[in-house]
Amino acid sequence: MDKKAMKAYQKAVYGNPNWVDGRINRKEYFIRLLLLGLGYGFFMTFSVTAFILATGRGTALGYVPFGLLALLTFFIYWRVVMTYVKRLHDLEWSGWLAVLIVFYPIFDFWNNEILSLIVSLGVFVLSLILLFKRGTKGVNKYGKDPLVKGEE
Repeated sequence: MDKKAMKAYQKAVYGNPNWVDGRINRKEYFIRLLLLGLGYGFFMTFSVTAFILATGRGTALGYVPFGLLALLTFFIYWRVVMTYVKRLHDLEWSGWLAVLIVFYPIFDFWNNEILSLIVSLGVFVLSLILLFKRGTKGVNKYGKDPLVKGEE
């Protein structure tokens, strides 16, 4: 396959990375989450360092990186949710489970420790399934198989 055909195929299979169309396999899932995490960690370190240096000098410029961090955090969370949705689609599961995976820490579960533990364990098991379970073979209702390198 030439480069142009490969790009067209990847767009058809993976879809737009900022939207819920397409599927991604385990490798693509792992790489996307790793890169998003590393990028966020780098920018978080930069923001905290800039804040410490700027506030030590008595200037308000240290708050600018935190504003940028807030925007970046929204973008990264959006991309993480889309990554989970596409991986769930590869397993032919509903993408709505991604909401549970990404946002479960912000739910307090009404201070119920047992319920919090059950949900946390469920999310952990679901995350392991997403990392290790092979997606459905062939075309499913969410798109083409990302492991097949040709037309089906």
